[in-house]
Order: sequence, then C-alpha cells, then structure tokens
Amino acid sequence: MSLLLLYNAIAHSKIQIDTSVLVDNYTSAGFGTVYAGIQIDSDGDVYYTNSSGTLGASAGTWLVKGLNSQVWVEMSITSGTLTTDGIGASRVAMTSDRYLDVRRSALGIKACTFTLLFYNASSGGTLLASKSVHLEAERT
Repeated sequence: MSLLLLYNAIAHSKIQIDTSVLVDNYTSAGFGTVYAGIQIDSDGDVYYTNSSGTLGASAGTWLVKGLNSQVWVEMSITSGTLTTDGIGASRVAMTSDRYLDVRRSALGIKACTFTLLFYNASSGGTLLASKSVHLEAERT
C-alpha cells in the first residue's frame, strides 16, 4: 500500500456519520401555515420542526466522529420541491447549519423527497454516508 493510500485510509477513518437520526419520513399536519422541517447543525446535532415551524429538542447526533470541517453535503431531490433549501444545487461544507423545509398554508399537502450525500471533500472524495428523506406538510 502506498503512503498516500495509507494516509487517505487513516484520514477517512477519522470521520463517522450516523444517518439513523435522519428520519425516512417526517410528516406534520395542522392549521395555518404548516411546516415539516429539519435542521442539520454544524455542531453535529439534528433538529425537526413542529407544525408551527419551531425547532424542537435535538433528535440526535449525525457527526459521531471527526470535525464538521471534514464533511461536505450535497442533495439530490427526487420528487417535489423544498420551500427552504439550505443546501442548494452544489456540495457545501457542514461548517454552517443547514435548514430544509416544506410549508403548506392552503388546504392540501406539500411534500419533497431528497437524498443527502455526505462526502469528505468539496469535490470528488469519498462518499461517507447517504440518506433518503421525505418531508411532508399537510394543511387540514
């Protein structure tokens, strides 16, 4: 094994991401403007909104091992649209909090399904983890 490959293997082993704190399906229902949102914090925590858009207590830690400056995230939307997109169309460093939500103020449902891809580099690099998430806000 070359020294470069050995160095890369050691460096990558220092980052550990737990995507189990990111739910597969988060649905919120209520009156007025209804929110279904998730915030992935740069400090490693994950938060979900209540139907009014207020962030609740931490749902857990996504960054188990390593530094947020070693992690970049990109998103691929498979269906629907987000109301608030804190990631955008390119890979971004997890040195800032990333907030994503859907909102519905008229009767009905607004939903978005997307995949989050976590990497160890701003381009190229190694895919560390991925997670498909569905957010759904229902105005009743």
